Amino acid sequence: MENYRWRSGGKIEWEIDNNLRWLNGVEVEERSTGSYHQIIFDLNTLETVLEADKNQESTFYTQFDYSHQQWRFLLGARIIDNSATTTELTPRASAVYTIDPQQSVKALYSVGFNSPNFLQTGFKVNFDDDITTTGNPSLVSERINSFDLAYTYAEKETLFIANIYYFQARDFINRSLSPVTTFNNDTEFERRGLELDYQKAFSNARVFANLAYQHEGNKDYSGDVTALFSPRWISAVGGHFPFMQRHSLGASWRYTSQRDTTGGSHVININYQFKTDAYEFFIKAINILNENIYNPDLIFSEPTLSSDGVGLILGVT
Repeated sequence: MENYRWRSGGKIEWEIDNNLRWLNGVEVEERSTGSYHQIIFDLNTLETVLEADKNQESTFYTQFDYSHQQWRFLLGARIIDNSATTTELTPRASAVYTIDPQQSVKALYSVGFNSPNFLQTGFKVNFDDDITTTGNPSLVSERINSFDLAYTYAEKETLFIANIYYFQARDFINRSLSPVTTFNNDTEFERRGLELDYQKAFSNARVFANLAYQHEGNKDYSGDVTALFSPRWISAVGGHFPFMQRHSLGASWRYTSQRDTTGGSHVININYQFKTDAYEFFIKAINILNENIYNPDLIFSEPTLSSDGVGLILGVT
């Protein structure tokens, strides 16, 4: 019963006038973990690798929502107090301009954060009385400052979104190997890029496509070890096509460009489905190109095999 996560809270919103609303709320979350142990067979001992621990996170947030003709503005902030790390202030602001009932343009600024977990702060492994991996109780929360500029076109059967983004990451938690394996807030980086999403529904079919470009992807920057292991391009195309009332076919293609020593990959999946009022049968073929899919390893700089060969899934419901 020591492993649990409990969250509670409430919010209230006032309609100050027809154009202005004011939202306030509070959230309280408690996270708890029991102790974890490992057996050292050579020494016939039981070692504690993670002590029982808990922390509490309290949040207060407020937001103003103002509309005027074709404009809508949001302005708000959160104050987060985490008992194990620091108190954070995370503001957000956005402006939306409605061109017509189908089109809009949005500018967004926001600050996000991520608190360290129990393993990163309290984990400890002993071998022959030497600590080889240890947590860092002095870790602070990771932060991201992000800026987005988006165009949206939406109607009954079509959705298109184009988004330009830029974000700065600060105090990201990284695992270091020397002199002992531990965790530190020593990774800072920035990213910028473009995202495109498209969906279209027809009378008897649905298709989708998306494309993401990350300018820093697969580049070697001093002080930013993560850029080289991030893809510059990611794309996907797919569709779902019903036929003869009870049958349907689906297919998808996903591409990820090169990352460090890991080459680009193409994954194609197809599936067939048959439905009646009582049951459903489906068959799905995965990676029909029979590609070996690798992921780069940020610690040891060697690609690891995540999947290979053609997969087949059969099911009846």
